[in-house]
Amino acid sequence: MPAGTMRRSAQRTRERILQAAMLHFSQHSYEATRLRDIAAAVGVDVALVHRTFGSKEELFASTLEAAFDRRFEEALEAPDMAARLSAGFFETRLDPELGLVDPFDIVVRSLGSEQASPMLRDFVRRRYLTPLAEKLGSARPERIALILSCLGGLAIFYDILSVQALDEGGRDDLEGLLAQVIRHCQCAGDATGTAQPQSRSLS
Repeated sequence: MPAGTMRRSAQRTRERILQAAMLHFSQHSYEATRLRDIAAAVGVDVALVHRTFGSKEELFASTLEAAFDRRFEEALEAPDMAARLSAGFFETRLDPELGLVDPFDIVVRSLGSEQASPMLRDFVRRRYLTPLAEKLGSARPERIALILSCLGGLAIFYDILSVQALDEGGRDDLEGLLAQVIRHCQCAGDATGTAQPQSRSLS
C-alpha cells in the first residue's frame, strides 16, 4: 500500500476513534469509560488505540480538544453573544439528530474524577475562562465564572439529573431565558447598574 494511502487510512481511523471516545466520555464517567469499549465501537483492537493515542489520559485530553468544535469561540464573536451561547447550548440537547457532542457533557461526566479533574481544569481555563475574559474585558471575573457556571449547571440538570421542568419548556422560551441570564452576567456594573472600573484576576 502506498505511503500516502496508509497515512490517510491511519488518519481516518484516528478520527473514528476520537468520535467513539467523544461519545463514550460524554455518556460515562472517566473511570467507567474503557478503552476496550471504544475500540470495539470502532471495530479495531485496543492495542491500536494505545498506539494511536498512548494512554487513556492522553486520549481523554485529545477527546476534549476534538469535542470543542469552535462553536464557543464563534459565539464570542457573534453580534449577540448571549443569544448565540444560549442557542449553541440547546442545539445538542433539543436537536439530538444533529449528532453533536457538547464538551460540557464530557466535563460534567468526569467532574468527580481525581485522574481527569486536572485535565478538565486546564481545558475549562484555556477554552472557556480565558477567551471569555478576553472578550468581556473589564467585566469582573466573578461574572465570567457565573456565565460558565450557568452553562455547566444546566448541563448537569439536563444530562445527569434529567430535570423534567426543563424538558417541558419550549426551546425558544428556554433559549431566551438563558440569554437574559448571560446578558445580566455580562454587565460590568453592580446591582444598581453603577459601573465598576476595577477588575480582578481570574487566576
